[in-house]
Amino acid sequence: MDLRIDKDSPSPIYQQIIDQIKAAILDGSIQASGKLPSERELASRFNINRMTVRRAFERLADSGFIVSKSGKGAFASPPKLDQSVGRLMRFFSDMRERGLRPESKVLSAKKVKPHKEVSDFLFSGEKADVLRVERLLTANGIPYVHEVKFLNYRRCLQLEERDYAIEGNDFKYMDECVRCWITAELCIGIEILSPETVSDLGFGQSRAVFLVKNRVRTFQNKPLSFTFSRYRSDLYTFKLSLSNYPSVNQSITNS
Repeated sequence: MDLRIDKDSPSPIYQQIIDQIKAAILDGSIQASGKLPSERELASRFNINRMTVRRAFERLADSGFIVSKSGKGAFASPPKLDQSVGRLMRFFSDMRERGLRPESKVLSAKKVKPHKEVSDFLFSGEKADVLRVERLLTANGIPYVHEVKFLNYRRCLQLEERDYAIEGNDFKYMDECVRCWITAELCIGIEILSPETVSDLGFGQSRAVFLVKNRVRTFQNKPLSFTFSRYRSDLYTFKLSLSNYPSVNQSITNS
């Protein structure tokens, strides 16, 4: 971490430390859960009072940017996103509006025979192949979401064949795909990560995540895709706004 302190600056030294560490966490220079230099190390490096560094660390902890672990030190902890449920399908535009840099990484892509839960929705139980795309969604280099999408590519009527071909495809159209679907049903639950997904999301050990199941239909009300998205519970809180007026067409289904 390249920290610089200007003792002639009108900005207090502790505030300079706060601003630079915040910026480094948000732009990915300091990865989530990355260890910060100790109070003693920073005080010695810049020849400043250790209490100045402690003040900066306390402010960073209060605002959720770092966590201190007794006997281990301070670690980066990007603040949780206050995420509207209605924007869960808008990861890329949502992250850009927050001033972050969203990206996607394809982990695997293949045509498969889906398991029962997926086939029951997409084909009413029939055995037909679908396109399975597994991706990691990141912002400023930090992994936020692990996504597995099962797509009935035969119903992507507005897509060209190259959009769902596997060879050499980066599936970028999935980042902002609004061409084929009209309705979506989201179910949110909790899941313990599988060992295979732990490292993809930047964890050292298994932990609970938000599991969002998303079933999408076409303009003809035909099943199009079934997506399983795992959102990091240390980076997200979900919110839902309700209205008591009949004109607001929202419903919540407990399942």
